[in-house]
Amino acid sequence: MIEKLDDAFRARFWAKVDRSGGDDSCWRWTASGQVRPGRDYGLVKTPGRKTDGAHRVAYILSAGEDIPPGMFVCHHCDNPRCCNPRHLFVGTHQDNVDDKVSKGRQSRGERHSAIRLQVAARGASHGSKTHPERWAKGCDCTSSAFSRDQVIAIRREYSHGQTTMQRIAERFGVTKGTIHRMVRGLTYADVPMYNPPSDYQTAIGRG
Repeated sequence: MIEKLDDAFRARFWAKVDRSGGDDSCWRWTASGQVRPGRDYGLVKTPGRKTDGAHRVAYILSAGEDIPPGMFVCHHCDNPRCCNPRHLFVGTHQDNVDDKVSKGRQSRGERHSAIRLQVAARGASHGSKTHPERWAKGCDCTSSAFSRDQVIAIRREYSHGQTTMQRIAERFGVTKGTIHRMVRGLTYADVPMYNPPSDYQTAIGRG
């Protein structure tokens, strides 16, 4: 993967890492990631639209080489979102487990996931409700199939009557329903709807 991570990607990646604490501090990934007990890892979409751990990508960029197959990138600092290469090391799954046990982080008793998940935050107390600013939405979501510019272009093209939902879906390899929800504003609500000039008819009902 290292050969696909060009200078533009590197600049975008490190712009999302907080390195304000200095060389020896934890460098926190500030963009989207997993938010659940024990799995607060940063996530980043790499070229080819593959999603990978931010700490793994940080290691690759620093080391200048890919992670050997079957190996893990572990944290000396036990901070899942840390991307400081000085805090990262490559090891096997067993190395990772041994490191966790040696630091007393192996869940047992009341800390075990089977117990903790019974009181996990849900509904109005879930993190997506209490801290919505921390949750990526629309085009900012790592699983988004479209960029902001693509959403705008698709809505404009359809509103001008230049094509159908089915043809757009075939072009991008998605379902017609995906395009339908996009042009109606049911998805990608973070992107303003396109309002065609008065000399165009709104493309309601065409598909």
